[in-house]
Amino acid sequence: MVKVKGMYHEIFCIEKSPGGATNYFRWLMDKNHLPKKVVKESRIALIRVVLEIIFNRPAKITFNMPYATIWFFVIWAARMMGVRCDGVVPGYFISKYPFLVPIKKAMYSMSLRRFSHITCCCEDTRNEILSKFPQLKKEDTDVVYYEPPAIPERIFVAGFVGRIVQDKGIMEFVRAINELSRTYPDLYGMVIGDGDMLEEAKKAACGNIEFCGWVKQTHVFLRQFDVLVSPSYHEGLPLILFDAIQLKIPVIMTDVGGIREKIQDAVSYRYINVGDVEDLSKAIEAQYLTVKKPA
Repeated sequence: MVKVKGMYHEIFCIEKSPGGATNYFRWLMDKNHLPKKVVKESRIALIRVVLEIIFNRPAKITFNMPYATIWFFVIWAARMMGVRCDGVVPGYFISKYPFLVPIKKAMYSMSLRRFSHITCCCEDTRNEILSKFPQLKKEDTDVVYYEPPAIPERIFVAGFVGRIVQDKGIMEFVRAINELSRTYPDLYGMVIGDGDMLEEAKKAACGNIEFCGWVKQTHVFLRQFDVLVSPSYHEGLPLILFDAIQLKIPVIMTDVGGIREKIQDAVSYRYINVGDVEDLSKAIEAQYLTVKKPA
């Protein structure tokens, strides 16, 4: 390992926009407790990282793969200086790769060859990477699954899964959890998804709501739910409903779209009115009291 001259052991080059891939990337970052610096990707940040390489010589730089094209020269410079470069590849990179122009494909390929190690979000992504870039060796890649936050058994979890947009009822969910947590401190909300209103929802949320971002292994999180909440304004037939039915998780949903066709198969269900925070709060509270009632 290169001797570290500066105060940062590792530099993470991360996406500018908050989203599922960024959350996954930050989660991987937090698993490493060494001193680190986060650089949000931009052309100005590119210059800052080059200066860090020259003057502080970090032990390693980790790149979020989807934006590696503008960082190709940084990767090249870092390797020339003996600094290790690793890559993190979220799932959507593979779906976008076939549509890239040839020059970008070439830069991605050259970037991948210069990484010492590549971390993928799931086994499918790893297999796609190895098939599209045969120069890579399997032992130079690994899969690290995004683990759900540890929830103590005494905590009641109301879960929301979907795009973080107004039509999905995210703000109604946040307000309901905020209100209920004042009466029931052990009642928590967990939000899985990404969207335009993510930052607004985070700002409005109390400390009893966990935002997990986009995750591929949704079923891992669902097992921690005491109830699944879907306060959508419009809906077709949400696939998450089938997962909840299979895992025998009670559901609270608005009576929209095709939900009525399948919700009767759920172990327990309640309808709520669209856009009605009070109705939603009462439904979650009723489920909470059902779970928490004395034996």
